[in-house]
Amino acid sequence: MNNTDFLGKEFLIWLWHKSEIMEGRYTFENELIHIWIDDFIVLESQFGDARESRLSKGEPSISPEAAMALYEGKKVKECKIKVEFGPEKNALFTLKGTTLQLASIKLPLILLENDEEIFIERVHWLEKLDRLISVLFEDFVRERLEKDAWKERKERIVQWIRQKRESC
Repeated sequence: MNNTDFLGKEFLIWLWHKSEIMEGRYTFENELIHIWIDDFIVLESQFGDARESRLSKGEPSISPEAAMALYEGKKVKECKIKVEFGPEKNALFTLKGTTLQLASIKLPLILLENDEEIFIERVHWLEKLDRLISVLFEDFVRERLEKDAWKERKERIVQWIRQKRESC
């Protein structure tokens, strides 16, 4: 494990926490978007026999298995994220915790006929997703570097995890 691998995993827990407590609402480029963990999460621990928990189908982010994995100290290795930019403008992708690499990207439906215009529109959406992840990660790092803010966020995340476990 690299010395910085933990940051991406912490980022994914931070994003999961924020998306649940804010009901997915986030302002990006002066527009309200909705972002949440979708139907796939991989959580892992550094120790023990059961090092990885793969949760899929339905809403694994609110499942008892996810709550227990977080409670046991497992970190998010990767997860599928859904972003709603507006009506009929949904993007779906898997985000890797250690690299922040996007994979399995599904872009909003593009209703154009010209191949060149379709290509340009697809590039536009890919750049927008890249900017979104960059902005979210910058918000996370800014909070992470501010000692008091991070201490408060960690306490809220611990409480959130306890509540998730107790509600199962």
